[in-house]
Amino acid sequence: MTSKNKYKSHNILPLFSIGLFVCLIAIWLFYLSFFDISLAKLYNTQSDSFLKSALIKDNALPFDYYLAKAHIAFFQFNNIILFCLLFCLRILFKPNENKTRKFCRKTLLFFIYLLAALIVLTSFTVKWFLLRFNNCLLACLFQMLDGTAYKPSVSRMLSPMLINLIVAIVPRHISVSISNFLMQNSPIMRNISYCETFNTSLMLKYHLVLTLKYHLVFIFLYICLLLLMLLTRHLTKCVYSVHPAVLDYSPVFALLILPWTFLYGGYIYDFPELLFFIVCLIFLIKQQWLLYYLSFSMSILNKETGALLLLYFIALKYRTMPNKKFLKHIIAHASIVCGILSFLAVLYARASGTHVIWQAKEHIAFFLSPHSYFMFCDPYCLGIDIFPQGGNIFLLILISFLIFYKWTKKPLPIRYLLILTLIFIIPLFIVFGAGWEIRILGAIFPPLYLLCLHTVHLLYVEKFLASEISIKTKI
Repeated sequence: MTSKNKYKSHNILPLFSIGLFVCLIAIWLFYLSFFDISLAKLYNTQSDSFLKSALIKDNALPFDYYLAKAHIAFFQFNNIILFCLLFCLRILFKPNENKTRKFCRKTLLFFIYLLAALIVLTSFTVKWFLLRFNNCLLACLFQMLDGTAYKPSVSRMLSPMLINLIVAIVPRHISVSISNFLMQNSPIMRNISYCETFNTSLMLKYHLVLTLKYHLVFIFLYICLLLLMLLTRHLTKCVYSVHPAVLDYSPVFALLILPWTFLYGGYIYDFPELLFFIVCLIFLIKQQWLLYYLSFSMSILNKETGALLLLYFIALKYRTMPNKKFLKHIIAHASIVCGILSFLAVLYARASGTHVIWQAKEHIAFFLSPHSYFMFCDPYCLGIDIFPQGGNIFLLILISFLIFYKWTKKPLPIRYLLILTLIFIIPLFIVFGAGWEIRILGAIFPPLYLLCLHTVHLLYVEKFLASEISIKTKI
């Protein structure tokens, strides 16, 4: 970076940070002084306001329902502004500084990770676990927790089993001591009060164990998101030698893209699924076989798509591992997959539903409609549909560019991994998916992230930070 560019960045960043801080103060003053009053006036007005059209679209539920949605949208916007402010402050701290400033940088990074996880979790839970009128997925959550859900959801047992285990371990007197907060004062319970499926709100308000499980689900998902960022950072370190700033922040931006995949369904096992794909890829690269096979087995118990980790092994090891050893590992993978899936099939043989839901006809019709490629959404629950949705043509072009730019310079095993995974998962997606239900393409998340990171580094980091990216030879 030239001295002129450095001078500009050192002037722009402080001014931008001050602007964000002033914006933060202004929106909080508005929120504390006029927020509820302004919404009430818009709700009661006779004119065709934007809020009125939104109310009609949502079946004109009680005003408190929309007030709760507006509060969540405000806090999401507040979190995003605060995230940007912390990010700017973090950039202003140089890496070669004294211990105090170094501590400040690490503290800011810690809060950035916490905020990023909160933004994603809020988006996920508001869409699928909170303010959902007649929310079948909320009902499905409790059915999964008590083992009465329909196939195939009921067989995805790992995450529900963990929640139930924690509830069983928690002493009764502790649950009772916090029952007043959980059942009456918790913000989560206030937000769920308008869900009506199976009288969910009433059930939660008077059932301590279910309420405790519901709160544990939130904590569990939040921890999964934090671990996902930390392990994605570690995966980046295993594959590339990059600038420390790239190592710290690329997992954050990858995580913030996840809400764009929450368009058609969201379940308790979705974040753990991504987590297991990342963990298993790390253990594969390091050849820590005991930990790999343990994680592989747990991944299948979490969701049957964990079987696709066999493709990870093939892509990374078929060129470098001796044939005899390679064949033994293939047999080990196949044995684990068949053993676990057979066990689950026997265990839940009497459960309602079917393991296979055919949706190819509807899915193909969706793909053939031009409208499907020009859709927009509101992934961050801000109340405005301004973000390209799923298969929007703009997103498809952008992602294709990020994948294929300087294709031959990208790590060969990661290229093989993406191609092999796509060959298998796209047909499965077409046959069993629903519309742009791209959250079920979780298996491509690790290779997609690594290939896109390489492109972003070539285009921006090398230009502005004068730091080259290099590939670790061990993969």
